[in-house]
Amino acid sequence: FGANITKQHADWPGVMRDLVADTLNAHCIYFSGAGGNLNSNSRIAEENISEDWKHHGKRAANYVINAEETYTQVETGDIKIKTLTIPASVTKIEKSSFSGCVKLTSVDIPSGVTEIEPNTFYMCKRLASVKLPKGVTKIGDLAFSQCESLRGITLPNGLMEIGAESFLSSGLKSIVVPKSVVSIGERAFGVCNSLTAIKLFDTLTKIGNDAFDNCTALKDVIIEDGSETLSLGYNYYSAGSGSNKGLFYDCPLKTVYLGRNYSSDYPPFYNKTQL
Repeated sequence: FGANITKQHADWPGVMRDLVADTLNAHCIYFSGAGGNLNSNSRIAEENISEDWKHHGKRAANYVINAEETYTQVETGDIKIKTLTIPASVTKIEKSSFSGCVKLTSVDIPSGVTEIEPNTFYMCKRLASVKLPKGVTKIGDLAFSQCESLRGITLPNGLMEIGAESFLSSGLKSIVVPKSVVSIGERAFGVCNSLTAIKLFDTLTKIGNDAFDNCTALKDVIIEDGSETLSLGYNYYSAGSGSNKGLFYDCPLKTVYLGRNYSSDYPPFYNKTQL
């Protein structure tokens, strides 16, 4: 069982097909399938590798996914991956694929991917660097939730939808929402305690409830000039059940530029005495 394995085949029904690896060693990641998708449909128990391929292996700290491979996540919460390289041939990363990869620090998403599926990087607590391709149009629910080390991210022009809780409890300090975005989901930036500023463009039509819930450092909000009325949700998580408040209820706002009309059931800037 050498240090390098090339084009070996493992016939484990329902688990693996056509395992291909150029640089797998005795502590490796297993992949299954083909066709340019990464997925987490199968969950493989973690055991020690044996020469007859009857056992599963631990993941390497650094791994390059080959073009013929499809990612299959193993048990969450104990993933050893620190850095990840995904080939240009991959066009889809299935939901929850890297959820719980607590040691993952960086990822570069290939240009063919158009959607970051729900929970893809959920609870990747050390994830600090993410490169999104220009073609991404949607960030799914909880996609980067609880990514505590993620201080910043460049959202691509062409992005249209930011899903519910997509950056909930992340480490974001500031964010520019691209001009292409039309909706921000509920709690999308909730509990981002380091978030100090946000800029929103005229094409945005809706901001969901609690989008900035408990953003206790958010001081500067810019909403660019526009002719269409912006629909603003309200805050109920921090306000408590039955006592809904304005969208920025618990944000210590100091500067707001509001360049368009808005509609809301609760005044979003009520009682902001520092404005």
